[in-house]
Amino acid sequence: MNKVLGFDVYGTLIDTGAIAQPLYELMGDLAPLFAARWREKQLEYSFRRGLMQNYVDFSRCTEQALDYCCESMGQALKCVVVDTAAYDWEGDRPLQLPFS
Repeated sequence: MNKVLGFDVYGTLIDTGAIAQPLYELMGDLAPLFAARWREKQLEYSFRRGLMQNYVDFSRCTEQALDYCCESMGQALKCVVVDTAAYDWEGDRPLQLPFS
């Protein structure tokens, strides 16, 4: 069974720590630590690449940070990139991601 977990934007417009809630359903009490480490690694990878002038898209930093956290914390999650350009943004409905 596939599970999908998604988020968008930095910490400016949304609380990136809120990802811990859906993570809790997948990994229990490990969720807050996992979420904090994932965010820490996202920013670290992005910052270091900027210093090295070796740019990659932030979604790639996110994916690699997730991979690191899964490996180091013994969790099995997969990063899925969603093409939001194809979404109908005219209505009031939020983007729905499959999560099972």
